[in-house]
Amino acid sequence: QYRNMRNMPQARTLALRAADVKPDDGRPYLLIGEMYAASANDCGNDEFTKKVAFWPAVDMFNKARSVDSDPAVRERATQLVNTYSQYFPSIELIFFHGYDSGDVYRVECWINETTRIRPR
Repeated sequence: QYRNMRNMPQARTLALRAADVKPDDGRPYLLIGEMYAASANDCGNDEFTKKVAFWPAVDMFNKARSVDSDPAVRERATQLVNTYSQYFPSIELIFFHGYDSGDVYRVECWINETTRIRPR
């Protein structure tokens, strides 16, 4: 409901609560990752920063895959990883902005997550 109302922080809070209640359910992490990916353009102001939200999105998809044993959830997480990894910044764009692959990076905006830089 909160996602539909574009209240992403509240939707994430509730999804994380659901994950706390049922730690072996990857679906809350799928939801969070999808919200991060959907926010990419809104959370950046140039070619680089409009792509960085895909890193924590993929982190969430990988988390979903690691905690859930349901083949359907794992398959969906894998599909989402494969889809959104394509949108990572190129190695050239990363270098142009003064970063290296593997550096720690804080994604701003409502996402406010720390992740590792990875090229597509």
